Amino acid sequence: LDLVLREGDVLVACEVKTRSGEGCGSPHEAVNPTKVARLHQLLWLWCEAHDLRPQETRVDVVGILRSSRGAARLDHVRGLV
Repeated sequence: LDLVLREGDVLVACEVKTRSGEGCGSPHEAVNPTKVARLHQLLWLWCEAHDLRPQETRVDVVGILRSSRGAARLDHVRGLV
């Protein structure tokens, strides 16, 4: 898990993917359904290890596309299933 965060009553696992170009696909394309399922599982294991019982959980992804010139582009997608 890259980040474990809380937004109100929701516990969020956030995967962060960085790419320097889209030649190998966008950062979000690296987070396929198998990876999302694994992140959900890891978040529940993390909750058990920390004795937490959140009312709701969520998996997000933050994609960062670096540019050789200028600022990086950041995109936050909430609630992957």
